[in-house]
Amino acid sequence: MNKFKIPAAFLLLTAFVVGCGEQPPTAVNEAVSTPMGIPLLSDGPVEVPFFAQFDDFDPCTGLPQTYTMTGTMFIKGNVVRIKRTVTGSLGYEGGGTFINVVNGQIDKITLADILTNESTGDKQRAVLVIVFEHGTLRVIAGAVACIRT
Repeated sequence: MNKFKIPAAFLLLTAFVVGCGEQPPTAVNEAVSTPMGIPLLSDGPVEVPFFAQFDDFDPCTGLPQTYTMTGTMFIKGNVVRIKRTVTGSLGYEGGGTFINVVNGQIDKITLADILTNESTGDKQRAVLVIVFEHGTLRVIAGAVACIRT
């Protein structure tokens, strides 16, 4: 498995999702609570579109590649769900899972994606685990690997 350098744009997106131990951003907070801060359970989640783009290398060929991540975050209270697509400039496309665990002590985000290049048959697996604990954002694991078919 190749070590995966975490792009700043992706860390900023993750920090937004995890938060900084403070109140959510005002627009999100106002949309999911009353003026007195009482959650409105009957309201749907707030939809927040996002876009992140970064350069890295294709683990199957070693060639430089630009990755683009687009999607929507659905935020309601402490629950965040993400629907996203990840593409690579060399013809890869895919997506994966997003898991956010909040237990009062830590916030932990795990992302796992599989990207496939239909023209070559190559596949990439990317995994990222980030923990926000005691005011510190730490990358626990980050790797991208080529899955040969």
